[in-house]
Amino acid sequence: MKKLFGTFGVRRLANEVLTPEFASKLAAAYGSTVEGKIAVGGDTRTSTVMIKNAVISGLLSSGCDVVDLGILPTPAVQYAVRKYYDGGVIVTASHNPPQYNGIKFVDSDGIGIPDDLEEEIERIFFSEDFRRASWDKIGNLTSNPSIIREYQDGVIARVDAEAIRRRKFRVVVD
Repeated sequence: MKKLFGTFGVRRLANEVLTPEFASKLAAAYGSTVEGKIAVGGDTRTSTVMIKNAVISGLLSSGCDVVDLGILPTPAVQYAVRKYYDGGVIVTASHNPPQYNGIKFVDSDGIGIPDDLEEEIERIFFSEDFRRASWDKIGNLTSNPSIIREYQDGVIARVDAEAIRRRKFRVVVD
């Protein structure tokens, strides 16, 4: 039975349970199960910068290369992972109140990881049996700030943008 994971990822009170140490350990456990280039993105919550940086550190320490996608919605991270990367981490608590944050993991198809991988991450997390890269094999950090524009263009290409423009909708985005 899983102790950390819920429906999609791990969500806790930010900086009480979901501390930088917790986030780094959880990311290092995920990084111990995957190889390659891992994308990381997050939302605009107050705690996201802190948690995201801890996640990046945990991934780098396990030898994963990390691409920081910046602030963007979950579907945009999923799109980027499916198209370019070997896995992904999204720092967001979705619909939960602002004092919460969360860490969602996705596989190379951009979808949530399977239960057996969540269980393995929990095993590594609690046993602290992390794969730690030697000093010369620590992962590299890069960024991809253009992915949000590519994602937006991809969404627009899949709808009748002209028909929408002709309707002159008023749209509010939060």
